[in-house]
Amino acid sequence: MRFLLRERGINPDRDVSFLAVGAAPTRLAALSKGVVQASVFIPPQDIAAEKLGLHPLIDMSQLGLYNPGSCFASTKSYIKSHRDTVTRVMKAFIEGLKFYRENKEFVLKVTADFAQNRDTEVLNATYNTVTRFQDRVPYVNMKGIEFMLKAIELRDPRAKNFDPANAVDSSFIQELEKSGFVDSVWKK
Repeated sequence: MRFLLRERGINPDRDVSFLAVGAAPTRLAALSKGVVQASVFIPPQDIAAEKLGLHPLIDMSQLGLYNPGSCFASTKSYIKSHRDTVTRVMKAFIEGLKFYRENKEFVLKVTADFAQNRDTEVLNATYNTVTRFQDRVPYVNMKGIEFMLKAIELRDPRAKNFDPANAVDSSFIQELEKSGFVDSVWKK
C-alpha cells in the first residue's frame, strides 16, 4: 500500500494514517461503519464491500504488479538438510492446486467457512480469482520478488542492491517438472 501511495504522489508517512483494525471481515465492518476511510481487500471481501455500496479505489489485480503470494519460505540450511521434506511439501502443494481446481464445491464450502460468508456470488468470484492467478506449475514469479523489494526499499535502501535470485530456489519445481511429476498430477 505504501508503494502504491508513493507512486501516486501521496506520502504514506505524512498524508495518511494507517490503523490496524483486524482481519478482513473486521476491516470490512470498520469501513462500512466509517471507522476507516479505506482498506485493502482480496476476494471475497472485495465483492462483499461492493455489495455494501462501497467503491474500489484501485484494482491492484489490474496494475500489472506481481505478488509472490503463494511462495513457500524457508532457510537455506533447512532446505539443505531436509531436501526430501521440502520436495514432499512441493509435491503436496502441486496436488493441492489440482484439487482446488477440480473440487470447486468443496473449495467453496471451505472458503465460506473461512471467510464467514455464504454469498454464492462472492465465493465464486474468490474461486475464479485464485484459479486465474495460480499457475499449474508454481514457480516463484520473480517480478513479484522484485516488486516486494521495491516496496521494502522505501523503508530499507539496502533492498535496492539485493539480488532477488539469491532468495529463490526453484530447483524443487524444476526437478518435479523434469521428472514428469507435474504432468502426471495434472493428467490424473
